[in-house]
Amino acid sequence: MSLIDADKLKIKDWTTAEMQQADNLALLQFAADNFSLTPSPGDAQELKLILTELLLKNGTAIKQNNPAVFEKYQELIRLFAVISLPGQKLEEAGNYLSRELGFIFRRKIPLFTLLASFLRWDKFSFWVNLAGFIKHIRQNQEKLGSEKADFTLGKTHPPTIGDWVNDYVVFAEGRPSKMDELSLSNYFAQSENYKKLSKEEKETLKKVLKLFIIFANPDKHASYYREPYLYDKIIQEEGINEEKDFAAAKTAQIQRLYQQELKKLWLKYLLEEGLDSLKETNVMESLNFVKENLNSPERLLPALILINRQKVGDKVLESQATLADLYWRQTFLAFKARPKNFHLGYFYKIVLKQAGLAEAESAAFTQYLSGINNNLKGMVYADLAANVFKWREFKLADNQIVVK
Repeated sequence: MSLIDADKLKIKDWTTAEMQQADNLALLQFAADNFSLTPSPGDAQELKLILTELLLKNGTAIKQNNPAVFEKYQELIRLFAVISLPGQKLEEAGNYLSRELGFIFRRKIPLFTLLASFLRWDKFSFWVNLAGFIKHIRQNQEKLGSEKADFTLGKTHPPTIGDWVNDYVVFAEGRPSKMDELSLSNYFAQSENYKKLSKEEKETLKKVLKLFIIFANPDKHASYYREPYLYDKIIQEEGINEEKDFAAAKTAQIQRLYQQELKKLWLKYLLEEGLDSLKETNVMESLNFVKENLNSPERLLPALILINRQKVGDKVLESQATLADLYWRQTFLAFKARPKNFHLGYFYKIVLKQAGLAEAESAAFTQYLSGINNNLKGMVYADLAANVFKWREFKLADNQIVVK
């Protein structure tokens, strides 16, 4: 809803001369630039209808006398139409996504705030609305790209925004779960068509695809629905920070993978029960429990957690004959030499393999231990392509085991 009263100002009665007055144009622009939202169309819709009628009545004379003013009224009508989006029907609201995205981005209209208001107040369900928005973005017919560039996507030249969106959908294998900032970054890096866009065109495409993945994968982008300005400030101020988005998405994906793998380990090896059974155990008892249960992961893993909580270091572990013998025997087999050092990370890799854990399990478990023991940080990494944790490679340098 805008901040002016159309009836009080008698805008519908403006003459051709009044329509061309600079103060009146400034007033309308103020109304478009400064508006508040309500569940109903408010006077933004009313102003759109009034200006449309005025232009039908006086437009010919204004266009002949002052073409720039005529174009200004056309733009104001488009602005008020977009602003009134929350009070429109789904098909009408969706039409702005299929034909007005370029205009919305140029005018820096807070699009997601409008769409979020529509999602909250429209009579249809949230998921029906999202499906409608996705459909309209994929059907967008606005051109994006130079006539001179040789694009290899879409049925028209240059391709439409819809063509670009559909190209990304194919890249993401049509799976909403894969539509996030990581896949966007990979798409931009691998798409030869994207490289042919100008800097401004690339920025437009980034904004479009960012909006699309927010709709396609709402679970990963819940913050935008809670705080719509997070997307709108991208339009209005910041633009798309691809590196920042990529880093944040990568961190979030690693955290999701970590929580997923940790939950599996906790359930598979009954770690809660195992820890509870060892809660009264002292350091020496914990070490003995480790030595006695090297082939029993259900008993070993809780004990390893405990000795890390008890801050048992590599020197103490090396002093335990059973553990030291296992370590030196396995390191000699791996490196064909006896290293000078007792490497804590490599020790855990050996012990967990001895217990029968697969690499993904032992690496995920070590990632958990690294949150207790800083000396285990950097021993494993998340392979996001395979969606598993893996051990980093170890090598001998100056006859000492080090992480590659």
